[in-house]
Amino acid sequence: MARIYKLLGLNALASGPHTSPANNKHHKYSFHLRNLKIDHPKSSLGYDITCIPVKTGFLYLSAIIDFYSRSIVGCSLSNTMTSDWTTEVIKVAI
Repeated sequence: MARIYKLLGLNALASGPHTSPANNKHHKYSFHLRNLKIDHPKSSLGYDITCIPVKTGFLYLSAIIDFYSRSIVGCSLSNTMTSDWTTEVIKVAI
């Protein structure tokens, strides 16, 4: 995502990659893709929602990335974050 942010000229509001401290009371899940061999397109996809502040409120950018090719396979911009919207982004990408 950093490469795409740079191409679009976007910057994060919070400094650094650690925007929220870890809570030791919460369970930490292991990284399940560590031993997965990603050797063809669409073998592993990632999903991210980014909040973009604008003058009148917020916009939400939803993107799905193919980890093999590092390309965006689906994206959408919305002024509301609903489950219908996120589901539709996934359906279009797949």
